[in-house]
Amino acid sequence: LLGSLAEDRGDLGTALRHYEEALAFDPGSVAIRMSIAELYMRRGMVQEAIRLAEAIVASHPENVEGLLLLATAYESIRNARMAERFYREALGLQPDRADVYLRLGNLFARTTKYAEAAETYRKAIALDPTLYQARYNLARALLETKQVDEAIVQLEEVLRLRPGLDQASLLLGLTYERLKRWESARAVYRSALQEDPSDRQFLERLAETYLRTGDLAGALAEFQRLAANYPEDLALRKEAVPQLRIPR
Repeated sequence: LLGSLAEDRGDLGTALRHYEEALAFDPGSVAIRMSIAELYMRRGMVQEAIRLAEAIVASHPENVEGLLLLATAYESIRNARMAERFYREALGLQPDRADVYLRLGNLFARTTKYAEAAETYRKAIALDPTLYQARYNLARALLETKQVDEAIVQLEEVLRLRPGLDQASLLLGLTYERLKRWESARAVYRSALQEDPSDRQFLERLAETYLRTGDLAGALAEFQRLAANYPEDLALRKEAVPQLRIPR
């Protein structure tokens, strides 16, 4: 308990000392050894965490949290093969863990295995349809493999589950822009601006859609909104607006 309190305070050195003292009284305690291994990870002592977690899993192969700690540790040192192995072992014991499928999908995405990532995200979504992060990451993987229509469906579902999620709104809007579906892009940006009417990135994207379609009056209106919201940014007045050349 002293170790846990010290860890909550951010005093990791003191926490480790308390955990080691506790372990001296109960050397076989999996809970104490797991606490130490997790603390090693927090302190960046990855190899020490791996050695301890491997010892835990060797004696308690059913310990899913130990397997997940090993997966995280190996992922942190860019050993994707070992990380994948331990994620799969954890799923072999608990196949209903949507969060683990999400983490495995993220591993595949980071190693540019986008087809495997998409398949894994779909498994996470099948287990938990409300897991919006899996849907968002699936959309990104689908865009990498040119499956644009399905990516749009997933992003729209993300925004249904989490209205106002900026990263999903931006990705969906940019996807519509690449398809030259300007009105759809504007609808996404306007919806995002309902959450924060002064959001700069969405105002700029909205203005860009008008510029790309030659609607200079519409673009000017958005740049004027930007200038009003960010009066300290002279570039909006000196560069963006003059470029429009709106005739009087």
